[in-house]
Amino acid sequence: MQDTYFSLMNLVIYACYGFLIACTLQIIVVFFVHSLRRFQAFKLIITLSSIMITLHINRLFFYGERAFAYTQLCQYQKALADLDKAIALKPKAVWPYRDKSMNYVAMGNIQQGLSTLELPLQFHPNEPEIYYVRSFIYRYIQDYQTALFNIEKALSINPRNPTYYGAKGYILTQLEEYQAALAAYDQAIALPNTRKNVALLYHDRGLPYIAMGDMANAIANFEIAIKLSPRRCCLQWWLFWLLLCVDPFKSSQEDYIRQLQNIVKLPTDFQTRISTSALYWFRGQYQQALQILSTVPGPRLGEADYWQLMCYVALHRDAEALETLVYLRTQTPLPPIFYNGLRLLEPLNPAFYQQHLVPVLQELQLL
Repeated sequence: MQDTYFSLMNLVIYACYGFLIACTLQIIVVFFVHSLRRFQAFKLIITLSSIMITLHINRLFFYGERAFAYTQLCQYQKALADLDKAIALKPKAVWPYRDKSMNYVAMGNIQQGLSTLELPLQFHPNEPEIYYVRSFIYRYIQDYQTALFNIEKALSINPRNPTYYGAKGYILTQLEEYQAALAAYDQAIALPNTRKNVALLYHDRGLPYIAMGDMANAIANFEIAIKLSPRRCCLQWWLFWLLLCVDPFKSSQEDYIRQLQNIVKLPTDFQTRISTSALYWFRGQYQQALQILSTVPGPRLGEADYWQLMCYVALHRDAEALETLVYLRTQTPLPPIFYNGLRLLEPLNPAFYQQHLVPVLQELQLL
């Protein structure tokens, strides 16, 4: 009897031990897969997530990770399929609907993106994240008044979220309410839980100054952002781009190449692909620059399209250049100063520059 008791106890102990090992391994894999986002190892995320899904381990999480990777690779239909599976596992979770909505927007289906958010809104009428995503979509289609309404709704539910204040500041900048935008950024920066995003907030705080033509304050805010997060590629890239466009002929082509080589060595993020394409552009490798830009997932809000325009003009692909220029002028909220960089195109395609770019630069009072 005593031997049976000890055998059962040993069995229980081994079972508990095995369970703890399995849980620990699962936590390690979850952390590892999520950390791969930073290195843009999207194919590896897909492979590991697929294995874990097959093993029926934390399928909800891994459907989300695999969907994220598919989105970054512009495989939107596969991402949507995984998000539908996540919804089937947890129908009232908000994040799968949020991510589905953003995939539809990336595909250009704005109405479907908005309608996707209606069901979770019924489940969670006071979920601020839904209003935040709605605000982003309206911002993307340049309906800034509706975007402002939605972000203010999100803030009325959660007034302690610095990301929401940052979004409000961006929208107010587009509405040319610059002082109100600066006040929104100041509110975001002052919040105690803003430490993670404070560098990006200082970066965005520079945008109203750009719109007002106050380049000194814009550059000062960008430099604060870089000081707070010196290894973040997007901050270094935006300061480089701003300085380039303030005076595109101040530095030599070799200087620009050296600066961009330093930027692309930083840990990867969204702007890494843009800055890498700019590096190829300054090297005269325009086709390679276009190939990199084709991998940038949408919505892009103008940055990739700007450098596509630079490549098309340099390659004398005038029809595509003109189409991209019209899109930039009508569909993206780029500050006017950034068009100043187009002056670099004059020696590369003089006819297109004189016919199409000079009128734009004159309209923006850059010539």
